Amino acid sequence: MHGVVWQEWTTVLLTGATSTVVQSEPCWLDVDDYRDVTFWLQVRDLSLGGAGAVICAYETSPSKDEALFLSMVSFPLGLTNTTPYITKVLSPQNPGTPLSKWLRWRLYLIGAPTSEWGATFRIFCSLNSSRMP
Repeated sequence: MHGVVWQEWTTVLLTGATSTVVQSEPCWLDVDDYRDVTFWLQVRDLSLGGAGAVICAYETSPSKDEALFLSMVSFPLGLTNTTPYITKVLSPQNPGTPLSKWLRWRLYLIGAPTSEWGATFRIFCSLNSSRMP
């Protein structure tokens, strides 16, 4: 197992005209040597800006080509100061989109915002090696 602070506390605030934000490329995680991942997401602040929901998606791709990134898992965010969202993507469970070379997060809206929207959050990962001991 390898533990990583994938995204230190960050605040994302966007105008109503912007409906999605993607983690910046320098922060993408190279997970080529791993087969399984468990995420711990903590949300400190959340603003819907009048939209229905803010969705968090963990995406993976075999290359840095935008068109190849697919969501492994996605879920609506809620404000949880003490309980993290724990999400597992395990190869033995045959996920629809298995872990590939690159890993990133995306936040997007359901519905139309009328004001600023965003979140303050951080993400930890626990990665399981694909190599035999």
